[in-house]
Amino acid sequence: MHLKIRDSQLRSLSRARLQQFVVEMMTHLRTHFPGELAALQDWELGEELERCLDRAAEYGISSRRDCARYLELAACFGWSFDTELGWPAKLLREPTGSPSARLARVHERCLQSLEQSATKATQRQVLGM
Repeated sequence: MHLKIRDSQLRSLSRARLQQFVVEMMTHLRTHFPGELAALQDWELGEELERCLDRAAEYGISSRRDCARYLELAACFGWSFDTELGWPAKLLREPTGSPSARLARVHERCLQSLEQSATKATQRQVLGM
């Protein structure tokens, strides 16, 4: 006897996995980015996460770890950070390297941007600006 799984059943299973991941990420992001997400209701956050995951898939990002990293960047820099800033989308679409390696480059550059912003803010504070 062979077990047959219909396409509709596979889609249903995939949808359930996606929803479980979104719920896990909502909890994670609310814990680590409370200020950035305070104004969003859970349903709004869920919709943003699903849109971001759709875009991540377009870049070839598919592992749970990489999807989580992409969502963390979106929570920190804005839900459309990749297209609004421009350079992340360009890096993520490069034909060389794996999607994971391209995302790592974007992540590193975003961290550098945060560090530069923090340094500038400290300098302004010291100078009384």
